[in-house]
Order: sequence, then structure tokens, then C-alpha cells
Amino acid sequence: MSALDSLLAHLPEYLAWLTTGGGGIIIWNAYRKWRDGRAQEQKEAEQAKLKEKMYGRLFWEIEARNRRRMQEYASELRALLFAHSVPPDEIPPYPDLEKVQEIYDE
Repeated sequence: MSALDSLLAHLPEYLAWLTTGGGGIIIWNAYRKWRDGRAQEQKEAEQAKLKEKMYGRLFWEIEARNRRRMQEYASELRALLFAHSVPPDEIPPYPDLEKVQEIYDE
């Protein structure tokens, strides 16, 4: 008698044992815990990526807001200098600002 014949001969007993709460429940619960744990790890990884992306976007928004504030402040100072009769050639020019595309091209 081969191993396959032995397995087929006892197949109803194995199926009954697996489906009546014996090993089947244990195997099923172990599978679910493994699957849910893996899904939880993937979910946490995706949340970490999203959080990192949101912080990156927040950083760029704050930088842009600060840059606009500095530009407005510089414009007000230039207007005050003009109002107090400072010659335009004595006022330094605006600095060249980097653009995001220039950073990525490097």
C-alpha cells in the first residue's frame, strides 16, 4: 500500500477531524493571525509613508510661506529706502532664489 493509498483510505477521518473543531480550527486561527499580522504590517508601512509624505509637504508649504514673508519684507524695506531718498544703485538687488526644478536637475 502506497502513501497515497493510505492517505485516500483515511481521508474521511482526516476531513472529519479538520472540520469538527480539531486541527481545522487551530490551523484556521493560526492562518488568520498570520494574515492579519501581515496585513497590519503593510497597513503600518503605508501609514508611515503617508505620514512622511505629509510632513514633507508641510515642510515645503512652511518654506514657501516663509519665503513669501521675506520677499514682502524686503519689498517694504526697499520702498522705505526709496522714500528716504536712498539712490537705487546703493540698494542691493534681490537675491536669486532657487527653484525646486533646479534642485532636482542637479
